[in-house]
Amino acid sequence: MKKLAILTVLLLTLLQTVAFAYTTAEVFPKDNEKRYYSVGNHLACFECLNYIKIVKLNDLSTSYLISASSNIDPTYSYSKQEAEIRIDGTTYNLQIGKTTSLLEFGIPSISVTVNVPPDITDKINAANEVSIRFYRYNRYPDEITLPPEYLDEWKKVIKI
Repeated sequence: MKKLAILTVLLLTLLQTVAFAYTTAEVFPKDNEKRYYSVGNHLACFECLNYIKIVKLNDLSTSYLISASSNIDPTYSYSKQEAEIRIDGTTYNLQIGKTTSLLEFGIPSISVTVNVPPDITDKINAANEVSIRFYRYNRYPDEITLPPEYLDEWKKVIKI
C-alpha cells in the first residue's frame, strides 16, 4: 500500500503542468520586421501569456503587444472592450487589438491581443509589480499579477 501511495504521488508530480517563461526572437521577411517575445506558458488561467516587441526593419519603429490565450469553451470568449493593466497600484486601460475563438484538434481555444502604448511600456520597464485583466463574455474576468521572473522576462524584451 505504501508503494502505491508513493507511485501515485510520483505520477501526479510528473503530470503536473509547470509554469515557465523564456525570451525568443523571430524574423518575418514578408512583413519586414523582427519580433521579440517573452513567452509565458501555463500561468494561472492562461495557457500562454506573451509580451511582444515588433521592430520594423525598414525604419526601426517599434510597437508592443500583450497576447493571451486559454484553452476554454469559446462561448466564454474575450470581450472586445478594454483590458486593464495595473502597474505598481495604478490602473490603465489598454485597447483590444484582436480576439479569436477556435477549435483546433478538438481543443477549444480563445485568445486576445492588446496594443501597449509607449508610455505604458516605459512604466512596465520601471515597475515592481504588474497585473493584467482581460474581460470575458458570460464569465468572470481573467486576471493575474505577474510573478517577478515573468516581469523580468517582459523587461528583457523591452530592453532589447
